Amino acid sequence: MANPLIVVLFLLTAVTSGKDPHYKPGERHPIVAYIRAETREQAEKVLPERLAEQGWQDWHVLKSGVADPTSQEEGVKSARENGSSITIFSEATTFK
Repeated sequence: MANPLIVVLFLLTAVTSGKDPHYKPGERHPIVAYIRAETREQAEKVLPERLAEQGWQDWHVLKSGVADPTSQEEGVKSARENGSSITIFSEATTFK
């Protein structure tokens, strides 16, 4: 029997490459990333790919955890449906 899919949440900061015109190149922003995977380890491997696709680099994970399987939070729901979801805080930060 296959493992049920989980959603892993990552609280991190990352630097924008300028790919998204809403963010000034070189600024560091807080991000919450939601990754659907079979295991936490698999989600950790997928995270850099998802960040790079959206133009984020030099990332640093502050905390991570598995979402409650019954969560109806929008980011978790989106990750369940699409494989991943990323929420970027609009204000830049100075902490890494």
